[in-house]
Amino acid sequence: MTPKFAQAIDPIFLFGIDLTQRISQGETVAAETAHLKLRSLFEEAEARLGGNKDWTLSKYALVAWIDEMLVDAPWPGRDWWSNNVLEVHYFNTRLCNEQFFAKAKEAAMLDLKDALEVYFDCVILGFRGFYSDPTMAAQIAGARNFPPTLEEWMEKTSLSIRLGQGRPALSEAMREISGAPPLISRKRVVTVWTVAILLLLVNAIYFFANFVS
Repeated sequence: MTPKFAQAIDPIFLFGIDLTQRISQGETVAAETAHLKLRSLFEEAEARLGGNKDWTLSKYALVAWIDEMLVDAPWPGRDWWSNNVLEVHYFNTRLCNEQFFAKAKEAAMLDLKDALEVYFDCVILGFRGFYSDPTMAAQIAGARNFPPTLEEWMEKTSLSIRLGQGRPALSEAMREISGAPPLISRKRVVTVWTVAILLLLVNAIYFFANFVS
């Protein structure tokens, strides 16, 4: 990911990770306050990146990831968030279950792979969409020409990013987040974020461990 792009979106990732961690630890989190903070972070990122396609697609990925994590998590603000999802606020839709992966296809067509890498990161950090239900996954993946499993989607997406940017596989590539502890590799990013920061994302470890093995 290009440095300028990473510096713009990393605050959103970091806040989302911290928010989910606090919820998983049973801390009291004001849903409306978190909603306002995230909207502020999105505005800051947009001011830095402009309204180009890379940012627009990345914005959708980040919104979908945050919404899914907060709607699925058991916390007092769950119902409020379900009625005030960011996807409706920004895009006036509520289709991320499938549209996340459709828009990832659009991101794969762009010259730069910044947006596609955001989609990859969001899946590593827990987004599942329709893949969370095997029966639904079989139906939707077949109808929309998506990979049949999330592991295969990750493998295909990683290859697209690697070929698009002419660099080693993501498991060996640098991806440090400004404000987070220095990280060596994407595999270590998953381990550090998931185990030390987001224990609830054990599924991310399972999928990614299979992918890099």
